[in-house]
Amino acid sequence: MMNVEKILENLDEFPTLPTIYSNLLECISNPRSTVNDVAQIISKDQSAALKVLKSVNSPLYGVSKKVETIKDAVFHLGFNEIKNLVVALSVVSTFKNLKPTKNFSLLEFWKHSVAAGVTSKLLGVASGEKNTENYFLAGVIHDIGKLFFVQFFNEEYDNLLDHANQNNIEITDAEMNYFGINHIKIGEKIAIKWQLPDIFRLVIKHYHDLEYSNGNSMIIASVSLAEYIAKLLGLGLRNTRRTILRPNPKIWEVLKLNKGQLLELYPKIIENYNQSIQILIVN
Repeated sequence: MMNVEKILENLDEFPTLPTIYSNLLECISNPRSTVNDVAQIISKDQSAALKVLKSVNSPLYGVSKKVETIKDAVFHLGFNEIKNLVVALSVVSTFKNLKPTKNFSLLEFWKHSVAAGVTSKLLGVASGEKNTENYFLAGVIHDIGKLFFVQFFNEEYDNLLDHANQNNIEITDAEMNYFGINHIKIGEKIAIKWQLPDIFRLVIKHYHDLEYSNGNSMIIASVSLAEYIAKLLGLGLRNTRRTILRPNPKIWEVLKLNKGQLLELYPKIIENYNQSIQILIVN
């Protein structure tokens, strides 16, 4: 087992989010900020602006009329959801050059993460949740801690993944045995480092065990079920040989969805997934 303290020393060198996020955070926290103010910040980053427009016009956000300007995008989504979308875009862009390994495909990782994001949002809507602005980003970053290991312990993590896959061991257990800490704990610390709202740290922490407070139960259960559905549908992480564990029974108590409702969602999940990976990953 490695020294946890030495492992965490690397956290300071883990990438921060681009300036566009800190600028948005500062702008949105100012009660005097307007739609124009937020739109101007996004518009300065042409790549982000283009992807924001493509995303807002995708089925994921269900906007009835085509959105042609960033100002309209901000107006339709609201400050927090547009900020979360920019964070999702930024995270994928920040790690696009991360060195993959034999047992870890960055492309498959992002495909799975995006699948979890779009599915989380659809599950929230299907469950009757009125405010789902955090659901997409929560799904996208639920496993962000894995990228820490890939960046700083590339060879060791590759061997760990190979061992876990060959022996049908859960990744979190393998990480704890080797590193003394797992990607969930690392992910929590990254969420804090990035100054993300606390709900994202709680999702990362509890989507496996579903130990949540009632106020956070819906989003945590949605991400947990979304991850399972993404694996079940083969959306990313296709190189794993581990058994797909059944979802925690607590999920059904929270989301109150039946099998028929889930089956109806599958075509929407696939459609949203295919369009979202084209916007966030391929382009």
